[in-house]
Amino acid sequence: MAHIGFPEHEMIHAGYGVPIVDLKTQFLGMCRNGDAVDITLALSNIGNSSLAMNYEVTGGGHVRLRASGVVVYSKVPDGKPQRLPDDLRAALLPYLQNNA
Repeated sequence: MAHIGFPEHEMIHAGYGVPIVDLKTQFLGMCRNGDAVDITLALSNIGNSSLAMNYEVTGGGHVRLRASGVVVYSKVPDGKPQRLPDDLRAALLPYLQNNA
């Protein structure tokens, strides 16, 4: 979020957040403390108030973890979902995968 101009700490200070509401994970290999890993994040869907993402962790040429999750743009602290602001949606669109 900080990379696209929406640091999470600033959003929370303004009364909004993006908590995880769903997370599914497959552990496919072990990672040990100190291992070099690469983490890939792909935005798979932009909803009215939610974002769906896919994660992959690789290390040593092997996939160690795959996960999919959903976060919801919401009021803090009550968690009531809010429509994604147009400027945030516009900043996210270039990262949407398979947006044919």
